[in-house]
Amino acid sequence: MRENLTKTKVLAVFVLIMIVPTLFMIAKNSSFAFEVMGAELEVEHIQFTSMDIDYRKADNFKGFITDYSFLAWGIIVMESDNGILWARQYGTSLIKSNDHGQSWAFVYEFEKPINAIYSDSYGNIFVAITFDRWASEGTGELHRSSDNGKTFYKVLDIKSGVTLRWNIASRNGTMFVSEYGFKGYGNNARRIYRSLDFGENWDIIFEPAPRVDYHNHKILITENDIIYQSIGDGIHARIIRSVDNGYSWEAVINRFHPTSAVVFETHILWGLDSGPWSGIARYDRNTGIMTRSLTLPYPFAGAVYDMAKSHGVVYAMFLSYYCCNHPASIFYSKDEGVTWNLLGRIERMSGFGIGLYSLVVDDKFGYIDFESPVYRDGIVEFFRGTLRFELLGQHLYENTAQVQIRSNIDASKPMVALTFDDGPNRYTPRILEAFQYSDARATFFVLGNSVRNNPEIVQEMYKMGLEILGHTWNHTRLTTIPEYEIKNQLIKTHEEIEKITGSIPKMFRAPHGVSNDTVMAVSEQLGFANILWSVCPMDWEVTEPEIISYRVLRDIQDGSIVLLHDTYATAEAIQYLVSELIARGFQLVTVSELFYFRGIEVYSGAVIRSAPSKGSA
Repeated sequence: MRENLTKTKVLAVFVLIMIVPTLFMIAKNSSFAFEVMGAELEVEHIQFTSMDIDYRKADNFKGFITDYSFLAWGIIVMESDNGILWARQYGTSLIKSNDHGQSWAFVYEFEKPINAIYSDSYGNIFVAITFDRWASEGTGELHRSSDNGKTFYKVLDIKSGVTLRWNIASRNGTMFVSEYGFKGYGNNARRIYRSLDFGENWDIIFEPAPRVDYHNHKILITENDIIYQSIGDGIHARIIRSVDNGYSWEAVINRFHPTSAVVFETHILWGLDSGPWSGIARYDRNTGIMTRSLTLPYPFAGAVYDMAKSHGVVYAMFLSYYCCNHPASIFYSKDEGVTWNLLGRIERMSGFGIGLYSLVVDDKFGYIDFESPVYRDGIVEFFRGTLRFELLGQHLYENTAQVQIRSNIDASKPMVALTFDDGPNRYTPRILEAFQYSDARATFFVLGNSVRNNPEIVQEMYKMGLEILGHTWNHTRLTTIPEYEIKNQLIKTHEEIEKITGSIPKMFRAPHGVSNDTVMAVSEQLGFANILWSVCPMDWEVTEPEIISYRVLRDIQDGSIVLLHDTYATAEAIQYLVSELIARGFQLVTVSELFYFRGIEVYSGAVIRSAPSKGSA
């Protein structure tokens, strides 16, 4: 493919890939190069590897998520189950990864392109295939594997259209599959199938008369075995419900046609393809009333093809149709859909759509089935595959602790975290002596410019197993500076720490503990948590070590985070303080260890002051 593509040529590629799914099979057996931002990928050589493609400077990605990458071209992640990602490649190949998509292993080859992958809670893998997702007569099939993909066998013929990921749901061995397809055909996709034996045998439980505006979208099962199915389209769209395992159905909401959903105890969030408004609707499970959760502001729009929940955060993707002048976007909510924030946007080109088709999440990342032109400096290129981004709510200590979480900590016994701000400086080596010959550990919130000027002290901290986190570059009060400077203060400091520890911290402490909405938004965007304190002896204002020790011992309790500073008085007090705390039965741990053993969820944008034991006030 030429380096400089014209819009006409890109459009031709776009149409071919959208209409001719066998292009993936052709690619599999041929050797052609696809150029992405100057990096040439031989398609026949990317079967088992993934490649990060840096689009951070692409013109239409300037407002997108901070931490993202692209997996190898043509890999579509479709399912996540117990640490394993399941994906299709070249249309017909089933592959899997156990390292978040960094490497892939071939699993199985199907005769038709894969349209959906689904895993139940009993170790079964289901794969839906078809030659034509729009077929009015059946070419769709559902295959089952009970041996982790070593063998598959067909369990169901789809009479019309195809089954996509949003058309499959199961609970307690009962499984439901519905048809999706082109709504203009006479024998259009409209049926719901049910299996009562883990997908072995099937019967049709719902088959209304054909309509030209009919096809099925999202099906789901709640924790109390109530089944919901989105059917129809346009003014005839509705959500139907069964409370008797699919034997009978009733319409509960009219004119809404969702393609995605997230279930909560009191309500369901529906991502809409069509309805009285564009966006996300909230369905009250007790009253049956549908209200607005998110109506997109200008210039956003588009169908919500998928939603997902992870670590208490809901993500919703809005694609961009080729005919409409709005960007593709991802929004998130941390309060079950009460409020929403923009996570990222992708600007579109005139005449091109941006496909955000499905969203799969594991413990650390989200994986978007993604299709879009990407452009930079007048060069337009096309990407079809998986976009991976870092989740906001993941447990940061699991993958960001610079030092190993010690196994000899007793989670049932009292523990506290001593923390030191504003170093390293001339008093820091004296403080380190208190931890030199004991099992005690501590956390140091360091200034970036001081790290640059005193790297040998920080290196010694790291060798001793002490934790090193950021405290901004020069102790600037973050609430007094603009957003870009807040980012600069945090990023520069953490990059300076990375030079010594080899990892970028995901936690920091705001100077003076002062924050506001802008500081919180920036920390969330960067993936950082703000760690404050619960015990403060105000050591910066006294010169007597005895006063510092007295105040700490007076206020300390299980789960405390103690605020100290690299001052002369603290350096003189710390040796006695460490010994006395140990004598009183406290384990002295790092902040990461404290959160780990107390099960504290440390997510992006969090503000944490302590980690009391369960049952503590």
